[in-house]
Amino acid sequence: MKISYNWIKEFVDIDVDAYTAASALTMSGTEVEDITHQSVPKEVICARVVEARKHPDADKLFVCTVDTGRESLQVVCGAPNTRAGMMSAFAPVGCDLGPGMLVKKA
Repeated sequence: MKISYNWIKEFVDIDVDAYTAASALTMSGTEVEDITHQSVPKEVICARVVEARKHPDADKLFVCTVDTGRESLQVVCGAPNTRAGMMSAFAPVGCDLGPGMLVKKA
């Protein structure tokens, strides 16, 4: 099971770094297998979905017009809750979201 260290800090008053807390947890009988650092790439921004319509060739996809605040872009989205007016995280072409997750133009 993966648990966020920040989430743990919401419930327990911890004044040590993640590695010290992991060591203490392991010594108490709760094994910490790994510590993974995750962050949102700086290229990811908040954007507004201006329009969302069904993709003509795929049942589970939407063709969206997205306003980034600088430009209006057409993107394909697979989120079933996509709708006009919503604000969402937006990763532009070229953004590296992690191993095997490079945003490409297709």
